[in-house]
Amino acid sequence: MLPGRINLTARVVVAPIDLARSPGALINVLADQPDPAMLESSALDARFGRYSIAACRPIEVLTLRSGVLTDKAGAVIAKGDEEIWKALRDAFAAVRLIGRPAEAGYLPGWIGYVGYEVGRHTEHLPGAAMRDTHPPDLRLAFYDAVLLYDAMEQSWWLVELLFDS
Repeated sequence: MLPGRINLTARVVVAPIDLARSPGALINVLADQPDPAMLESSALDARFGRYSIAACRPIEVLTLRSGVLTDKAGAVIAKGDEEIWKALRDAFAAVRLIGRPAEAGYLPGWIGYVGYEVGRHTEHLPGAAMRDTHPPDLRLAFYDAVLLYDAMEQSWWLVELLFDS
């Protein structure tokens, strides 16, 4: 959401980088970074799993736990179903991109997960089982840059968002 910041404008910049590692080899490097994300394609035929995406150090993180949506600093952004959905809509609409270079197979942005329990914020269903783990119901991180591996071209690209000031 980039709290307090709405309607940001960003230009997409794509640059080839010389990286002599496979996407899988980056996992250990990313593990030491804040909030790493790796979306690795394991398809044997690159046409069906062309891109792998690596990112770390998001500029924002939204977490939903027990009906409370917080930001990266832990500040409460929204409570209650209506406020939560409005805050998420605002977060997804906060950045407007100018142009999309042809070589950008994937753009930086939100990466994360939406857990099954988020359904309880749209439908009020009885709980069928006790929770034995306690991860957040939703966790989304906004990355302003990603490393993109193109398996068809066997090349790496840095894809960045440059925000207007």
